[in-house]
Amino acid sequence: VDSSQSPQRAPESFTNNHTSSPGLGCQERVRYNPLRPQHTCMQVSGYVRLATAKRLTTEIEDFLRQVEPTEQSRRHRDDIVLEVTAAVRECWPDARVEVYGSFATDLFLPHSDVDLLVMKAEASENKSALQIVSERLRCLTWCRYMKPIQNASVPVVKLTADVSLLPSANLPDAALAPRYPFNPEHLQQQH
Repeated sequence: VDSSQSPQRAPESFTNNHTSSPGLGCQERVRYNPLRPQHTCMQVSGYVRLATAKRLTTEIEDFLRQVEPTEQSRRHRDDIVLEVTAAVRECWPDARVEVYGSFATDLFLPHSDVDLLVMKAEASENKSALQIVSERLRCLTWCRYMKPIQNASVPVVKLTADVSLLPSANLPDAALAPRYPFNPEHLQQQH
């Protein structure tokens, strides 16, 4: 049996040969430190490490270019913010819509959402502000999915937009008409 082909173990510890005092040889077991690994990749020449670092840098830069939002994606998000703001102002002329999150900080990815905060939205006598804005957003042509979440700590409306149906997509005017006519006066009526 060849003992040189024994299975390798995980680096629990390694042996460090050094001289503790003149003339005396000594072996000391040193515990493995994950913050200072004694890995074989660290024993390669500086040139190899530099080439590896450059290759890794290139791969990271390529990845960032792939996930970086396009100008078109940015415009679509801006258009959605404008459309939602207009819909909110139809319900409450004094309301404010603020953008926050990754889109506001320009750190969004291609599949990131747009976070909006509506301020000065007031309930009517028989409907909550969430119900009022949900009804209005549901009427928009580009709104493909809309779900109000009332029992969240802060009321939320989650919606999905079809950007090809946004008014800025240069579609014929007939395609931009709301799916349902919206009449803000019916919100004030009691049932």
